[in-house]
Amino acid sequence: MSIRTQNYINGRLSLRAPQAESLAKLKQALDAAPEMAQKDRDVAAVLNILKAEFPTLQDFEREFPSLCFALATGGARPV
Repeated sequence: MSIRTQNYINGRLSLRAPQAESLAKLKQALDAAPEMAQKDRDVAAVLNILKAEFPTLQDFEREFPSLCFALATGGARPV
C-alpha cells in the first residue's frame, strides 16, 4: 500500500487517530511482507517476518495470515 493510498483512506473515511494508526500498522505489515497479500505464500515465513516487525505477534491462529487490531483500547497493534 502506498502512502498516497493510506492518506486517501484516512481522509475518505475520516479515520480517528486509533483507526489511522491501525491503518499505518497494516501498511507497515504489508510493506514488510508484501507476499502476505498473495494467494500462494509461505505462511510460516510471513509470520516470522511480521514477528520481527511486531514483537507481540505470536501466531496467526489460522492457515492464512490473519491480523487483528486492538482498537477498543485505542491501541493500534496487531495481536
